[in-house]
Amino acid sequence: MPNEIKQPVVIQISKEEVLNCNIDRLVAILDSFVPDLCDRNRNRVKFEVTGYMNDSRELYDISEVKKYFRHFFDNYHGLFYWINVNSYMFVWMGLMLFTPIRVGGKVTISPEELQEFLSAGFKKLNVYCKENGLSNEPLACSPKTVPIKVRV
Repeated sequence: MPNEIKQPVVIQISKEEVLNCNIDRLVAILDSFVPDLCDRNRNRVKFEVTGYMNDSRELYDISEVKKYFRHFFDNYHGLFYWINVNSYMFVWMGLMLFTPIRVGGKVTISPEELQEFLSAGFKKLNVYCKENGLSNEPLACSPKTVPIKVRV
């Protein structure tokens, strides 16, 4: 069904994994999707970090969380295959990797950092797809998307 809204595939990451900067379980879960679950799970993965409910800061303001996701991004090529680049998860990942800019009650990253994120992410996507024999073209029926506004 082309118009069907697919539910996200939520992967929980524990505070212990964050503190130890251990991406092994996350990578193993994503790798377990290849090849049988590639089409089903593409553009549907969302990350949930547990153990920070008592911390009033946003996750993207917590240095060890940012360090964890930077380590993941630097060492895993498939992120842009699994997350939807037209979704909040994409924006959230950008905030994890770069300096959040707060303007008018909203948060974003600089245009330069957004360009860096996109460039690196799509280069990694091409490598990941080549390594795994996958198409780097977006799915025709990807999950419901939300517009992303970038202020320049």
